[in-house]
Amino acid sequence: MSEKNYPRMEGLEDRCLLSAHAVHPAPVLHRATVIQAVVTPLIQGGAGSLWGKGHGHAQHAPTTVVTVDAVANTVTVSVTGRKGAVTQTTYNVSPTATLTIDGTTATLDQFITGLSVKLQTDPADPTTITSMAAVGQHVDGQVSAVDAAAGTITLTNRKGVATTYTLGAGALVTVNGQAGALGGIAVGFFAQITVSALDATVAVGVKAIGECAPATVDSVDTGAGTITVTRTAHDGTTSQTTYSVSPTAVITIDGQAGTLDQLLAGVNVRLQTDPTDATTIVSITARGAEVCGQVSAVDTTAGTITLTDRAGTATTYTLSPTATIEVNGATATLADVVVGYGAELRLSALDGTVSVAVEARAPMQHGGHGGPGMAPQGPMGPRGPMGPRR
Repeated sequence: MSEKNYPRMEGLEDRCLLSAHAVHPAPVLHRATVIQAVVTPLIQGGAGSLWGKGHGHAQHAPTTVVTVDAVANTVTVSVTGRKGAVTQTTYNVSPTATLTIDGTTATLDQFITGLSVKLQTDPADPTTITSMAAVGQHVDGQVSAVDAAAGTITLTNRKGVATTYTLGAGALVTVNGQAGALGGIAVGFFAQITVSALDATVAVGVKAIGECAPATVDSVDTGAGTITVTRTAHDGTTSQTTYSVSPTAVITIDGQAGTLDQLLAGVNVRLQTDPTDATTIVSITARGAEVCGQVSAVDTTAGTITLTDRAGTATTYTLSPTATIEVNGATATLADVVVGYGAELRLSALDGTVSVAVEARAPMQHGGHGGPGMAPQGPMGPRGPMGPRR
């Protein structure tokens, strides 16, 4: 099986998912565009910790417990160097040392042979440990199964290998950057799991992101409070899903507050699900297409603007009464838009002939062999529906 184009998963605070108002949807986007992962470790330390700027010596090379002597308060570890050389060292463990396993306070005898640890030594005595933490590995992939009742989640990695993990007691689960539950994670989400240092089949932390992919409205049922949408996958296959819409769901249409009954069939939307229930929608954003071209006509009386695209096709759009207009980066009016300018229009999600935003720029001025002059600006091609901004 060929490797899938998974995003980097060192962390999962995707701004596209955390703020539905910040997205620029498109019918088909690469996962790397849809998901710009910003990584935050599940277990962090402050100043003086293994991850912070402590005053002692922190052991960063791979370190594994060989033996512990709880009576003598010592630990022997093996350290693997950059070139693969392995060395063993025995340390005294300070009576006041901070010992943790999976972020929870532990005792020395719980550090079993083979446990991967991070050490910090006393700045005055490098043979004495003041901190020892055992933290499991991070694994990431696409969610291929969730059993909230059994408390399990299955991830499929880049090579198509599926592994099932059991959620540990007290495990931290976040969905789309918010505290959540296993029931808030759906098949198709991307997730990063931190496994237990003691048992690699147990998850002590899960960060998941999903439901950022664009969808098309098939129907809404305002009485039942549901919405049915169709998504098109990267391989061209489609899937239809019906969601419950939370009574407190935030619905935004063309940047303005909207209602469920305004979402007509065919409207492109982005959905965000409840972090504790993947069948319930808490946010719906409808945003229209962007089109680019050269201004070929402006009618301030009728409130229209005509763009000509690369193919020479001219299309006239009516400006919404609340449309925003910028010319050369400054707030302006339609009268400031001049024929020959390059322009980008944001169309209404509900009506593709209406523009809700206009950005226009004068042709760039430059100097050449014949002296300064205005470089003609050729028409720009249309941008696909809800495509990314420049």
